[in-house]
Amino acid sequence: MSYLVFARKWRPQVFEEVVGQEHVTTTLKNAISSGRVAHAYLFSGSRGIGKTTTARILAKALNCQSSDKPVAVPCNKCESCIETTQGRSLDVIEIDGASNRGIDEIRQLRENVKFSPSKGRFKVYIIDEVHQITHDGFNALLKTLEEPPAYVKFIFATTHKHKVMPTILSRCQKFDFKKIPTQMLVDKLKDIIKQENVNIDEDALFMMARSADGSVRDAESLLDQAVSFSKERINTKDVVSMLGTVEEEAFFEITAAIINKDSEAALKIINKITNDGKDLYQFANGLLEHFRNLAVARLNAKADGLIDLPKETIDRIYKQAAEFDINDIISFFNLLSSTHEIMRKSGLARIQLEVAVIKFIKKPLPSGQKDNHRGVSSRPAVNPTMAQGSKTVSQDAPDNTNYMPGASQEINISTLTEEAPKEQNNVVMSVQENVLPDSILTLAEVRSAWQYVINGVKSRKISAALFLMEGLPSGIENTTVTVDFPQKYVFYKEALERNENRCIIEKYLKSAFNRDLSVKFAVVDDLPAAQEEPDKAQSKPPVDANPAEKQETKQKPGANKTEPIVDLASQIFSARIIRKE
Repeated sequence: MSYLVFARKWRPQVFEEVVGQEHVTTTLKNAISSGRVAHAYLFSGSRGIGKTTTARILAKALNCQSSDKPVAVPCNKCESCIETTQGRSLDVIEIDGASNRGIDEIRQLRENVKFSPSKGRFKVYIIDEVHQITHDGFNALLKTLEEPPAYVKFIFATTHKHKVMPTILSRCQKFDFKKIPTQMLVDKLKDIIKQENVNIDEDALFMMARSADGSVRDAESLLDQAVSFSKERINTKDVVSMLGTVEEEAFFEITAAIINKDSEAALKIINKITNDGKDLYQFANGLLEHFRNLAVARLNAKADGLIDLPKETIDRIYKQAAEFDINDIISFFNLLSSTHEIMRKSGLARIQLEVAVIKFIKKPLPSGQKDNHRGVSSRPAVNPTMAQGSKTVSQDAPDNTNYMPGASQEINISTLTEEAPKEQNNVVMSVQENVLPDSILTLAEVRSAWQYVINGVKSRKISAALFLMEGLPSGIENTTVTVDFPQKYVFYKEALERNENRCIIEKYLKSAFNRDLSVKFAVVDDLPAAQEEPDKAQSKPPVDANPAEKQETKQKPGANKTEPIVDLASQIFSARIIRKE
């Protein structure tokens, strides 16, 4: 007798043996027991999860000869059950929708439907991959499907339910089959190796179950292959070699290198994986999953069912996650996700991955940040206000503590477009824990942190930041900050009063002072000059960012008479005025 592969040898023969589809099998058993079997069913779901198997069990249950009526549990001993199991029953017709998809084949099926079953009670048509049938073929089947003879049952199976015509769907009872959880697949494989007397490591079973991606058939096929691959006990290395995947240990090692800021060790790990002939794209995919597991472990003390790995590996993940801050995990995950997409399109996968890892390892810590956890930063604690004498409010904040509107501010118009999406590079979002929300807020403190607020608004909306640059905080009453604009910038004031812009500004005011603040805008004849402000009596005037450009502007007669909107357009597009009319 020829060898029978595991996927066929251990195929379920009764509903109770179908793995992970209780919502389907229970409904079908109850329908059979109560005599409420529909004339058409549609089974949908991914590959290898039991659609065709369930259809065959249903066909056996309808025609089982152990009783004078359909039974919920086929006997698998009568002639009808045996013929159906072996695929030679004349009353159970299995059709491949991919190769019998045209209108001619469907017309032939309609003709055959007219003939009564040869032995059983019902004539059962199982059409696999039914979505492959053409539009004309579906239309030819509609009438027969809606009102078939009493002895005909249709069971459709498909992996692409959305490709089936709605008129077909409406004539069927629909069942969605689920992917099988990893642990359930492992239990299924354990049952098989117990009966097959195969010795295998549990970690190897987990690796095969994860590679199967929820498919029982794939998992059984991998186990069959592993048994052939290794003559004695099957260990994890055998499975890794067979699958061409990367061992879980490599993910822990490269993560440890990232924690220790050891770029040399990280590059050696990538080099070893490359020399071993592994697919770096798949390695990056596994590393993404590893950092996802770290994030789950960092957020959830009991992540039962959220991490599909052996208990020993999950314990290691919890231990490694404790050395990370959640913000660092998310940051690297985002960086690796972008790199993963580039690697798929690029022919330089190794270089892309190496640069991404080095970039994260070498990223600078925020100002005043200590190097915790042997190199991986903990949550930054930077106070953008004058509390505790701190003057550093962001990476782009000016050296002078008093803010004045004008062209000398630190926002560089030429780089706004490139820097806008990089919020974390421009704005330190955290607030020092020792800031007291109920302390009295002074105008001097508001002005000292005003550049921080502008940088924050810039990271969200460039135009709002440009408008806000021309304003100056003039007072604070309770929790409301007043910002003045010159009469010539009334357009800016009106634009910032829109709800969207106001919310952005108030968000960064709250971030700066650790309290809820509102903002209102006012128009004045002109803003006070820098030398007239008491706060600036002892401070140096701000240094012009581009003295040559300022000198050139002074030499152009009438340059200070341009409209504000013209100035704004000139700054954004790096333009110069050629002629005025």
